Amino acid sequence: MFGIYVEPITAFLHAKEFAKLMKLVKEVYSTLNVRFYTLDLKNERIMPLEDYLKRVKEVYPVRDLETSR
Repeated sequence: MFGIYVEPITAFLHAKEFAKLMKLVKEVYSTLNVRFYTLDLKNERIMPLEDYLKRVKEVYPVRDLETSR
């Protein structure tokens, strides 16, 4: 498994790009087990970037922020 860790501010500023990248990795490189993570500063833990992007979408409704197929 490969883990890619992204700072929360970078994940926020580039949310659309990361959503597209995660979808692309799932589709094109489906044989690789690649996971994206960021920091949950409130709870002081690592969280999946997909969960973070879902929270961002709840607070800031943005189109094209779909992370699943």
